[in-house]
Order: sequence, then structure tokens, then C-alpha cells
Amino acid sequence: MEESRQANLKVKLDIANGLMAADHHQSNRLVFQMIELSKTPNMRFEIFTELLMELKNYAFNHYAREESFMEMCDYPEMAEHQAAHKRHLVELSKVLETVRKRDQPAVNKLMVSLFRNWQKHRSDQDKKLADYIQMLNQKKAL
Repeated sequence: MEESRQANLKVKLDIANGLMAADHHQSNRLVFQMIELSKTPNMRFEIFTELLMELKNYAFNHYAREESFMEMCDYPEMAEHQAAHKRHLVELSKVLETVRKRDQPAVNKLMVSLFRNWQKHRSDQDKKLADYIQMLNQKKAL
């Protein structure tokens, strides 16, 4: 019975890794579009706001999915990772506040900063999570 449960967890964690990678590609595409749009003179704030709402929805869904994977494998650094997610959502709120002020240069600056912070999160926090999942899978393979 335990072997079956471990095999099932391995399959779920493999799926989790694939989903997280696909999510990251999606957010990169969206953020790149937003950075480019925020560079243009006479930026269309209504279009940018639509993209920002899409990014916010993405973030909520991605973070919920990622946190469920962390819960599934009893990830020991889950609280720290969740705190980083909350900080990212605050960053998104700051972008929205700046969009409401129609401050295009500040929007661009915030989007570039947001992208850098998310990239750092991926190279630090998400890498730790992926390494932990890989370590679990290797243990289960033994």
C-alpha cells in the first residue's frame, strides 16, 4: 500500500514540476508584453490594466497551485515561500495604484522591478522547491 502511495505522489510531483514550468513561461510572456507596452509613449492604460488583471489572476492561480504542491510534499520552507508570494501580490497592487495615477514612466519602472523580483524568486525559492521535489523522487526511486 505504501509503495502505491509513494508512486502516486511521484506522479503528482512530476506533474507539479511540469505545471510550474509552464506557468512561469506564461507569466514571462505576459510580463514582457507589459514591459514593452509600458515603454511606449501614450501608453494605453486600459489595455495595460486588462493585462495587469490577467497577471493578477495568473499569480493567484499559480501561487495556489504551487502552494498545494508544497503542502502535498510537506515542503519544510513553505512559510517562507508563501511570504514571498504575498510580497509579489503587494507589488502587483503597487503597479495598479501607479496605473490609476497614469504615471507611465513609474509603471515601466515597477514592471521591470517586478520582473527582476520574480526572476530572483524563481532562481532562489522555486529552485529550492524543485530540488526538494527531485530529492523526494530520488528517495522514492531507491
